[in-house]
Amino acid sequence: MDFGHVSNILDGHDASVVNELIEGVLDRLKVVIQNGNKLDEDLILSATQHYFLSRKKYYDELLTNQNGQFDLLVSKVKATLEGK
Repeated sequence: MDFGHVSNILDGHDASVVNELIEGVLDRLKVVIQNGNKLDEDLILSATQHYFLSRKKYYDELLTNQNGQFDLLVSKVKATLEGK
């Protein structure tokens, strides 16, 4: 789902970042609503916080190179640039 030109949301962040955020939150909301929860502001806030915390954990682990994931990412980028 594309939310159009949203680059001014979140202090000028790239539209793709904002779209990823919105998609991630919507995915979480769909699951909790399917599990019988009622959609309200608290649920939206909770889903948004959960999304950011899960992304933070992911990037923290990636940047500290746990399990060699950062090295793997770098090698994949290099291989892509080299056309492999």
